[in-house]
Amino acid sequence: MEFVWNEMQTMLKDSARKFCENEFPPSTVKDTISGASAYDPEIWKKMAELGWLGFLFGEQYGGSDGTFLDMMPILEEMGRVMAPSPFFSSIIMGGLILSEGADDRLKELYLKKLCQGELIVTPAVLEEEGSWMPSTFLTKATKMDKNYLLQGRKLFVADAEDADAVLVVAQSGEDENKSSIFVADPKSPNVTLNPLKTISGEKMYEMVFDGVEIPADHLVGEEGKGRDIILNVWPRMVVGLCGKMVGGMEKVLEMTVQYAKERHQFGVPIGTFQVIQHYCVDMLTLLETSRILTYQAADRASGEGPCLKHAAMAKASCSDAFIRIVNISHQVHGAIGFTEEHNLHIYSRHAKAWELMLGSAGDHRQAVAGAVLDE
Repeated sequence: MEFVWNEMQTMLKDSARKFCENEFPPSTVKDTISGASAYDPEIWKKMAELGWLGFLFGEQYGGSDGTFLDMMPILEEMGRVMAPSPFFSSIIMGGLILSEGADDRLKELYLKKLCQGELIVTPAVLEEEGSWMPSTFLTKATKMDKNYLLQGRKLFVADAEDADAVLVVAQSGEDENKSSIFVADPKSPNVTLNPLKTISGEKMYEMVFDGVEIPADHLVGEEGKGRDIILNVWPRMVVGLCGKMVGGMEKVLEMTVQYAKERHQFGVPIGTFQVIQHYCVDMLTLLETSRILTYQAADRASGEGPCLKHAAMAKASCSDAFIRIVNISHQVHGAIGFTEEHNLHIYSRHAKAWELMLGSAGDHRQAVAGAVLDE
């Protein structure tokens, strides 16, 4: 079955491609990766003006009530250029957590600013175990009169240096299997940020909370329901990441085909060699398989029913396919693909980072197996 965008989605994809290619040329991407900040505030404002930041959220907060499938063209185009931006951490991750779990007061306080480009919010979930769904969280939130006292350490918190708010998942109450989500101020004097070196150049941080006081009204949802909130939004985060991966794979294939046409050996383009042609066919097959699984998952994520199985199938495919595609591309490009001057290494680094982000292919195959056995 061939998937076809509707008229609105086609227009969105065309405008997103023009925007991303204009605002995120390779030189800008490389400069941002090597710089201190994760993004350009002016570009962030332009995204807000285009309505991208509020796309998934309600009209009462300045959003447009778009579906997750409608969001795919934007995510794909951002993945094509490897756009350095807190869009994924702030909108797809942080925004979805707030939309799913926060009460009306917190939504009014944070989602409106998020949609207007006046706020960056990022989740702080991962700890030493490296899992989004650990059995227990080591970070603790202790109830003190009307407030909570936050103590612990979080790893790989995306864009924390630029964030205005952090959504911290911590164990709360006496039951060690119960967790809650709190809105914390990353600029608090009792918060220490330590930058982490990443293979992709994305801005990730260790956050240490040393007795950070959190007002009780900054609890997202009910106490002890943090895991449930994360479980509900996690499949959509996964699908969003798959959208970016599909965009990245598509661009790598285009770069490879173009190089095969231009690079001559023995007096002819290397694209005339059968082995190179077969490489390109393998890349296209991997891309299209991942694309259709991602679109199916996005369609499920746009509805009311569960989408965990479809999201997990898409991520298992994308994790393996993106790595395989960049490896094939390096074989076609030869030594030039490994140089800093060439753009292929940007995609190789992100492919490796995203392979493990939000769960590896093995993790997601296990999730699919569990879903199938439960049916």
